[in-house]
Amino acid sequence: MDAPRRAQADAPIDAASAPDEVDRIRGAADALESLRRAQTTRSRHQTATEGHGETDRLAARHVLEQARAGHAVSPSSLAHHLEISSASTTAVLSRLVLAELVTMERHPDDARRKIVLPADITDDPDLYDPVTKRIREIAADLSPAEDELITGFLLRVTAALQEPSDDHH
Repeated sequence: MDAPRRAQADAPIDAASAPDEVDRIRGAADALESLRRAQTTRSRHQTATEGHGETDRLAARHVLEQARAGHAVSPSSLAHHLEISSASTTAVLSRLVLAELVTMERHPDDARRKIVLPADITDDPDLYDPVTKRIREIAADLSPAEDELITGFLLRVTAALQEPSDDHH
């Protein structure tokens, strides 16, 4: 994105902004907020109906994809990937083992360590996370320029979400 456009995109919305500019900025922000609400609603629904939360689905998919790529997944590497504590990882793995989505085995080189394996390596990862498949299908319809623009926007939003929060102005 060129510097003048980046400055515009980073500028706060104020009363002096042109109405079309305010609507354009609010349109993207409103659409993203709608996405966040839809994701929260979907996650709650799936947790209630399937018993597995978003973290469980992400974990199962990661274990399957890594196994297919020939990479071992340890509980600590899974915790790092999911950005959760080791205690939370233990709870996630317990649920996935109980649901027969993964198994735990001794590490082949170190019996004190464990590796996480998919229960069935032939499973379709989209069974664990069908929304990702649909998102990839939608993204495949984007032109390279649209993809670049949207990717840049979403990466900036992601960075903002990862910044420490200062909610107590």
